[in-house]
Amino acid sequence: MTATSKVSWKFPRQKLALLKIEAFFVGLLALFILLFSYFQLDGQVLWAILLALVFIIFYVLVAYITKSVRQNEEQYHFTKTHLEHTSKTKNRASKLKVPLKHIVKHKLDRFFLGGYLVTKQGKKHLLYFNTRQELERFGKFISKYTKPNA
Repeated sequence: MTATSKVSWKFPRQKLALLKIEAFFVGLLALFILLFSYFQLDGQVLWAILLALVFIIFYVLVAYITKSVRQNEEQYHFTKTHLEHTSKTKNRASKLKVPLKHIVKHKLDRFFLGGYLVTKQGKKHLLYFNTRQELERFGKFISKYTKPNA
């Protein structure tokens, strides 16, 4: 795979990993639960921490079960002329092919490792990355083969 002619990756690389954005919001909710239960239980720190941990354990368990049942996988393949996106779940698969000349805007989030593409028809195509290196390699590629964002 050369950076100049094509870019491709599979998401998620690990089957049951939490997304950064998912971990961020779960942590934020756990902090809220910790503070709320601390004040509701008249300053009992141990019970507040225990309730926050129960929430985190419950969330991770439900996320694990959901992801193992659904088995979601995204495959992206970009060439000089088009994007091929394959989305698979346990029971169905869908393929999409979009010419790069139809892409009018793209946005990448380096912290949460995601992004999107917008086509001339107004359709938004979401992108998910495993690592920052994948995102940066794609960013260089898409900048080279599409017009700059307006």
